[in-house]
Amino acid sequence: VDDIVGTDDALDVQALVPPDPADWSAAALARVRERVDANPLWTGSLISRDRRTVALQVRLEEPDEATSERGALLAEIERIVAEEGPGQTYFLAGHPFMKTEIARTMQRDLGVFLPATVALMAVLVYVSVGSVAMTLLILAAVLVAVVWMTGFMGWIGQPITALSNTAPTFLLAIGCAYVMHLAACYQRQVHAGADARAATLAALERMRRPVVVAGLTTAIGAGFVALSDLPLVRGFGIDLMAGVLSVIVLACFGVPAVLSLS
Repeated sequence: VDDIVGTDDALDVQALVPPDPADWSAAALARVRERVDANPLWTGSLISRDRRTVALQVRLEEPDEATSERGALLAEIERIVAEEGPGQTYFLAGHPFMKTEIARTMQRDLGVFLPATVALMAVLVYVSVGSVAMTLLILAAVLVAVVWMTGFMGWIGQPITALSNTAPTFLLAIGCAYVMHLAACYQRQVHAGADARAATLAALERMRRPVVVAGLTTAIGAGFVALSDLPLVRGFGIDLMAGVLSVIVLACFGVPAVLSLS
């Protein structure tokens, strides 16, 4: 922290604590204690009244650095604090730490909620289609779309945010509905006696337009969300739009190709 000392005709701004440890003489540290006692703004904020707790400010040269680099820097700060004060309680605060911790929490939640969502969707899809193979095909198609969407996010440099963290779950729900309509129509054709190729063509002919129209309207809605001035909302709209378009491609090309070969 800077110490501002008034003189007769100027203000002298200097570091309260000498930046070079070699200058930490007994006289220099005594001066620090004297200046802290003389400034009521520091006691109770930067240092506790009993002098047993102190706040350390770390100024980052590039506050907008990537999350991975920021996380590595904070991990190094934690290592130094634990090494210099073993067994002592410490707290990290500030905008960089909050952003990194939020990213960690969201990634951890994504690792829990996404598998749980897939498991629940698998049960519901199986109840609807009554076939293990068809259930696996539907889930595989939607999960591929999720992979494409997250890959697109990485390609454009879109970070994981509180909103984009929910995009895979949204895409699972939307995508399963699109693919299930095609699968159900295919099953009806097969039960009527059609072979795999004929059943696929009939299902695609009947369901192609509804799936494409429903998907495009959803993608357009996400596109309008992507026009938001808020980066958090704009990123979510872009992610969801890319994911829905991926589902349309897979529903119209990937899934029929697999069904025709079954």
